[in-house]
Amino acid sequence: MSDSSRSDALDAKHRANRASRLEDVKRWVAYVREQPPEVWGAEQNRVVNAQLASARETETSPEHEQRVRAFGEAMTAADGDASDDAADATDDAEASDE
Repeated sequence: MSDSSRSDALDAKHRANRASRLEDVKRWVAYVREQPPEVWGAEQNRVVNAQLASARETETSPEHEQRVRAFGEAMTAADGDASDDAADATDDAEASDE
């Protein structure tokens, strides 16, 4: 198999994975619209808590954790320009690592 064929196969796999994740998101949105927050909120909390526990077990460096935290804070910024802020925050965090 040539490198081009491998790349094409990997691209196809990524497209299929993305399509699958998008369908999962659509199902979740429909579920959230149909169910009261008391039902889906607890389920979402369990998923998020499990992801946080898993992330804690990966033993990431403090620098990496700081970059991720800065990116997350920038993404949730209320100024409406979160994508630019996220890039700036990531650049700032990386510069502080040097």
